[in-house]
Amino acid sequence: MDNTEYFLEKLFAWCVGLNYRMEFRLVKPDWMDDPRKIHRNCFPIDKTDFSFLADRIKRVKDRNVYVGVNPRDWNGYGNDSIKISKWLYADLDAHDRSMDYCIDILQRANIPAPDMIVKSGHGVHAYWELQEPFHIDKSEDALKFRNALVSLITVINMTDRSTPIADKACKDLARILRCPGTYNVKSKENPIYCDICMTNDVAWHYTLHEWLDNLKIYLPQETPKRHDFHIDINYDHVNSKDIIKTKYMKWMTTPTRPGYRHNDLISHAIGMAIDGVDPYEIRKTLDMKRSVSQFDNPISDTEMGNIIDWVMKNKP
Repeated sequence: MDNTEYFLEKLFAWCVGLNYRMEFRLVKPDWMDDPRKIHRNCFPIDKTDFSFLADRIKRVKDRNVYVGVNPRDWNGYGNDSIKISKWLYADLDAHDRSMDYCIDILQRANIPAPDMIVKSGHGVHAYWELQEPFHIDKSEDALKFRNALVSLITVINMTDRSTPIADKACKDLARILRCPGTYNVKSKENPIYCDICMTNDVAWHYTLHEWLDNLKIYLPQETPKRHDFHIDINYDHVNSKDIIKTKYMKWMTTPTRPGYRHNDLISHAIGMAIDGVDPYEIRKTLDMKRSVSQFDNPISDTEMGNIIDWVMKNKP
C-alpha cells in the first residue's frame, strides 16, 4: 500500500457504510490561464476502491490536489454538509524555515503526537484521530468542534510566540488540505512533491470532549475586560442565523437582526453597563451613535429598547 492509499483509508475507511462522500478539489495554479480554475469531484465512500482512486490521483501533475478532511453528506459541500468527524487537523506554515522546524514545534507543543504528518510543500499538515467519531447534529456541536480546532491552533502557536506557524483560518469543518502523492505547483519552475513524512500507529487517542478539557489547561487565562466576555447561551433554542460574531465579543445572540451597526451598539452598551452607567444614560448615548448611520442600517425605537433591556438583563 502506497502513502496515498494509506492516507485515504485512514481518513475515510472508518465511515464505510454510513453513506457519505469524500470531496476532492483540483485547483489550477495562478500561472495557468484558465477560466475554470477549480474542479470539484465527489466520490461515494461506500463504493470507492481506495487503491484505484489513489492511482488516479497520483497521475495529476499540473494541479494542486486537495481533499476534504471530513466526509460530506449529499446536501452540498460547505460546513453544513459535515455531520460527522473523526479527525482534528492543523496547517503549519514554515515561514521560510525548514519542514523540520514545523515538526519540532509539534513535538514541543503541549499536545499529543499526531497520527500523521503530511509535507505540504511549504510546511506540514498534521492530523489527530479521535477515539470515536464526533457527531455534528446541531449548531452547538459544530461550535464545539471549531473550538477544539481553535484551541489546538492556539496551543501550537504558543510554543514559539515569535513566529506563529499554525494557520488560524484552519478551523472550518469543510477544510480541504493537500493530498499526499501530488504536487504543490504554485511555482511553475519549482513544483514540490507532497507526501506523508511521519506516521504514528501507536498514538493515544482522545474523544473531542477530552481534547477540549486538556487543551483548556494550556490556554492563556485572561481576566474578563470591557468588551471581552462570553455570555452562555442555551443553543437548543437558538437558530444558528441568530448567532452573530463581533470584533469585541464571542458568540452570542441578540434581540435584533444581525448587522454591524447593531453589533457596535450592543458592544458599546454592554461596556457602559459593566461600568455601572444608568440605563437612561446608556439610551441617550446609543441614540446619538444611532443617528450617525441611520441611512446605512436603520434601527427602530423598539429595537433600541430591546437592546437596552437585553443588555441590562445579560450583563456580567
